[in-house]
Amino acid sequence: MTSFGPKHFAPAAWFSIDADAGTPVFFDSFNCSSITDNSAGKQTANFSNALSNNDFATAACCGETATISGFGSNTPKTTSAVSLRSNNSAGVATDSPNLDGIVIGDVT
Repeated sequence: MTSFGPKHFAPAAWFSIDADAGTPVFFDSFNCSSITDNSAGKQTANFSNALSNNDFATAACCGETATISGFGSNTPKTTSAVSLRSNNSAGVATDSPNLDGIVIGDVT
């Protein structure tokens, strides 16, 4: 049996973002240094401390005017950031006023 310690129960990063504010801003976050606004419905959350590999898992949700169309979708994924994509119900890239995400992996 594998032994589990505290790091196995804590996220490597998490964030809550207002991406619909003109310039995206964090409501709150952990291990995130900044947000890059790539275009409508496309942001990148940059990590303060890199992950030890790019085999991390992600989960996300957004509210009100958009739905998640992609998350953690860097190709290839990087150890220093995670990509976010959100669309409206018609499939058009749309900024979300409430975009939340969690990253599970090992921090270096």
